[in-house]
Amino acid sequence: MIELRGVTHRYARRSLFDGLLGRPEHAPVVEDVSLTIAPGETLCLVGQSGAGKSTVGRIAAGILAPSAGVVIGKPRVRMVFQDHAGSLNPRRRIGAMLADALTPDDGRAPADLLREVGLPPDFAERRPHEMSGGQRQRVAIARALAGLPDLLVLDEPTSALDVSTQVEILGLLRSVKEAGRLSFLLITHDLSVAGRLADRIAVMRSGRVLETGPASQILTPGGATDPYTCALVQAWQRMAPPLPVHARARVPAYAAA
Repeated sequence: MIELRGVTHRYARRSLFDGLLGRPEHAPVVEDVSLTIAPGETLCLVGQSGAGKSTVGRIAAGILAPSAGVVIGKPRVRMVFQDHAGSLNPRRRIGAMLADALTPDDGRAPADLLREVGLPPDFAERRPHEMSGGQRQRVAIARALAGLPDLLVLDEPTSALDVSTQVEILGLLRSVKEAGRLSFLLITHDLSVAGRLADRIAVMRSGRVLETGPASQILTPGGATDPYTCALVQAWQRMAPPLPVHARARVPAYAAA
């Protein structure tokens, strides 16, 4: 499906203080990252804020070009951004935004996309401010599904949502994946989210991938090999799971999250 091989991305330092302190002109955000995503697979990137996860996602989606390394494979890629509200034009109606995202080879209408994500067709007449956070996230997912993509890049798809809405969005994503044989690159800091969707997990820290393995292995006590990964998993296991176990359940049509 898609492979990132030795991918590095750097950004320019422009601060006067950086120059005075002798810092390099370009600092790596992502360094020598290699990942593969197979057809129908969910690969989850986990790690703390600033690890470089979103940058990897943007490179996979073709939004950013790597400074070094290559991206192999040309699947149709769509991205669901972390800020679902900011990614929707507040002045436009939902139906118009979905219509713009559809391609000639996609025979669906905006109403079809809304149904697929559990929203009634009349939501096409609404604007983003007339919807809840969960409904806006469903619209963002519907727009990403337009054009029959092979791969969805999901950047923190449940962040800023309440727990019950997180459960519904996770159930929706699982249903969408099973129905369309999509691949997912899922970006999250929450191992509970990873455990409910991921086939494999890649752990990032300071721009590098430390460890990659099956989700069942990484999240099992003693299954991870990298000390940082072990610490993340142990910290997660000490906390009460924030998401109920029924997060895998399918979402009923026209849910009003």
